[in-house]
Amino acid sequence: MTNNQFQSLDSINCVEDISPEDAAAYSGGAINLYNGANQTGTASTFTGSIANLADFGIDNTTSSISITDNQTWILYKNANFSGASQSFSATNNSTLLNNIVGGFNNSFSSIQLVP
Repeated sequence: MTNNQFQSLDSINCVEDISPEDAAAYSGGAINLYNGANQTGTASTFTGSIANLADFGIDNTTSSISITDNQTWILYKNANFSGASQSFSATNNSTLLNNIVGGFNNSFSSIQLVP
């Protein structure tokens, strides 16, 4: 017996591709790491902790961030959630937009979502 009920997603009304940032926001929040100040440049979006940003080619490149959906993230200077750190939070269903300044600019190697 053949199942002929398969339908391509492209043929279903209201189904469309969305950006990784939008997908993360719909799935419960995310952190966006930008290599430029004021949320400019290349963005990398994560929905969970990353022990080594070098695995994604973005070690020591973060200059600004955005966080959505009441999440708190800790950014660490070293891989494996070690070394000096800074904590950032988005509250009340807002989006946190923040520039990384001082000795922390372009110096993060791991990120951790606080449960």
